[in-house]
Amino acid sequence: MKKILILMALLCLHCGFAEAKIRVLVSVAPYMQVVTDIGGDEVEVQLVVPQGADSHNYEPTPRQIQEAAHAKVWFTVGELFENKAIEVLRRQNEQLIVCDLRQGLTLEHAGCHHHQGMADPHIWMSPKMMQHEVRLIGQALQRVLPEKQEEIASRLQAYLERLTLLDQEIHSLMQGASGKTVFVVHPAYGYFCREYGVTQLSLEEEGKEPTIKRLLEIIAQAKTLHIDTLFIQSQYGSKAADYIAKEIGANVVVLQANLPDYFQMMHGIATQFAVAAR
Repeated sequence: MKKILILMALLCLHCGFAEAKIRVLVSVAPYMQVVTDIGGDEVEVQLVVPQGADSHNYEPTPRQIQEAAHAKVWFTVGELFENKAIEVLRRQNEQLIVCDLRQGLTLEHAGCHHHQGMADPHIWMSPKMMQHEVRLIGQALQRVLPEKQEEIASRLQAYLERLTLLDQEIHSLMQGASGKTVFVVHPAYGYFCREYGVTQLSLEEEGKEPTIKRLLEIIAQAKTLHIDTLFIQSQYGSKAADYIAKEIGANVVVLQANLPDYFQMMHGIATQFAVAAR
């Protein structure tokens, strides 16, 4: 009986190790499902910036840093908090692999004060750019899960095909919108607009409420362009948004631009922009 109990304990211990997942960090929510879909059951994805928080000025708490210290990989996008947090994490975990998803991409200048002099970090806003990013994700996951290389490669290929279809669907949605302007509070959509031939007019000016002079300029520009929709995000509020919307007779629409389900998020943004641009 004693031998049987010991054998059962060893089997349970073996199963526990076999089912252990590697912890992977993502800076922002839109990468959560991406990494899960490519990594499969072998990964546990941890979001560094809580949903609803402003990723541009977020600072992880000591508890979050402690929890993240056991991660194998961190997929970064160029947010300001990342470098400082990485330094802290590497003091506790020298083996942490940091994969900068911007590498190899053609970046634009940031449109908000949080990243003055830096590249726009909203690199997930283009499905075509995301195709390059998921290849980097797949390579990094294969590095830490060498025994799962074939499975990861298969899931990666399936994901790339889904992204190709998504890009085609958005191009179809945005037909007729080329050259038009979408009016947003926070300039997070530069890569989307570059990809699909539209322009973003941003209320935010260096991350601050616009001056009276700038406010009047924006109102005049919006009227000239016959804009009837102003897009906001819940984490980037603006006192001027309601005033401008009233002045130009525009509807205020909340965009869900920070969802863990990438495809749901991008379909929603594309649909809203297509309607407004037309």
